[in-house]
Amino acid sequence: MGIFMGIQGCSETNLLRLWSFKQNPSALTMKLSPLFMSVICLQCCCFAAIVLTPMSPSTAFAEGVLSQPKIKVLFGSVNLQSKTAVLRFGKQGAAFPDYKEAVIRYPVASGLTNAAILKQVQTAISLKQVLGQSLEEMRQDYIENHWLTEVEYAINYNRNNILDLTYTVSGVGAYPSGFEKWVSVDLKTGKRLRVKDLFKADGLGAIAQSIDQKMQQNIRQKIAKVRKQEPDLGLDVFANHRFQPKNLENFTIGKTGITFHYSFDFSHVIKAAEPSGDYLIPYSQLTRYIRPDGVLGFHLNSTKPTRQ
Repeated sequence: MGIFMGIQGCSETNLLRLWSFKQNPSALTMKLSPLFMSVICLQCCCFAAIVLTPMSPSTAFAEGVLSQPKIKVLFGSVNLQSKTAVLRFGKQGAAFPDYKEAVIRYPVASGLTNAAILKQVQTAISLKQVLGQSLEEMRQDYIENHWLTEVEYAINYNRNNILDLTYTVSGVGAYPSGFEKWVSVDLKTGKRLRVKDLFKADGLGAIAQSIDQKMQQNIRQKIAKVRKQEPDLGLDVFANHRFQPKNLENFTIGKTGITFHYSFDFSHVIKAAEPSGDYLIPYSQLTRYIRPDGVLGFHLNSTKPTRQ
């Protein structure tokens, strides 16, 4: 059974005491100050939450927060609390070699004053929206398919009313494999960002062409290396790979520029021959294409970026 506690305005000492609860549950009420206990009891709308869920060996599905939440929210950003779920199949122990588990970590957003926009942000960054499956759907799928081992996320950007995340999904079948998915959200509207929200429509072709030039150079370098190391490998796997405007939708917003992602989808046996598909373009090279009224419009100002 999970324990939910409001932690707004609590001291660092009390946070650490609460954090140690998992190791020593009986000491919780003795160590927390009376003031903090009143916050736990009386605060109905908590700013953040700690969820501790004991996980027994027989539990098929457990969920809880396993890392300390971030409390401070900067202007133009959103607070993200990591929540972790563990999917299990079979029984644990040396006598049960078929036991498998998958750890899924995902963010829960808070800290926006507009509840409707906050809900839209949470929907946009949810497992269902980004990966195509909700947590419950993953749990059901795991009963039949045990490929999944981990879902992780990373925060690429969280300022100027823009949130950018990368989800990394890993699994093991006949061999280890995985993939990444990217999502950017406008924190002023709660909507997922598309490339048209960043750049002028008439500049997308030029951006794609610039990236394609870099990609073709990478391909030529990889072909030269493969010819030396793997002369029997057919070079047709490198053919027909061009970066086009439609590929611009896979992007990551960062502090210094935009990274565009291209998937070559080489099979596992020749994965080592795959060129890099990540192309970082600095903002200084994108200025002419940025929409003045778009989410990156602040980069056109000479002052320090702050998108109101």
